Amino acid sequence: MKKTTAFTPSVLDKLEERMVLSHMMPAHHVHQAFAVSPVQNPLNPQITQAFQTFLASYDNNANTILFAGQVTKGGTANLSANRAAFDKAVTYDVAVLANTVTSIVATQPGAENSLTNSVNLSLQNERTTLSLAGQLRKIATPVGSINSTYDFLNNATNLITIGRNDVIHKNNFFLANPNFNFNGHSTFSAFTY
Repeated sequence: MKKTTAFTPSVLDKLEERMVLSHMMPAHHVHQAFAVSPVQNPLNPQITQAFQTFLASYDNNANTILFAGQVTKGGTANLSANRAAFDKAVTYDVAVLANTVTSIVATQPGAENSLTNSVNLSLQNERTTLSLAGQLRKIATPVGSINSTYDFLNNATNLITIGRNDVIHKNNFFLANPNFNFNGHSTFSAFTY
């Protein structure tokens, strides 16, 4: 029999819209694959790059802030004490992401009328927990076990992927419908047309 090598998508690969179970992680860890829209906006690669940069910053913050610091008798970081500093760093990085992405989509004629505001609010609206920043803050702090750490990081990766999909979806929709008013359609992952 011939052995075949299976394709293993990375978090930011573009695939059809579906859930992909990773054979690298325990069965309960799921990665959201990015959806391919029938209308592809040429700005999407720049948006994807901004989210890849954000994901790298998030992972760095998790490793250097959340999982660092005082070590307890059990050999784990003081996660509850580190969470506030971690959330502050992530909030800053979300603001950088929102600034970068809104600058990218603002290059399209008419985008400043509603698309840029909708994208910005879906990423960092402080008045609601429905933004990417709000959803990331809602993820429960790991309790120190390897499974809770995996869950924390996988939940964050999934939310970041959904946030990226939401922005790409809005951007593609705007390309096909440049007069659409996105006002009132700015909540994270709840965007419907």
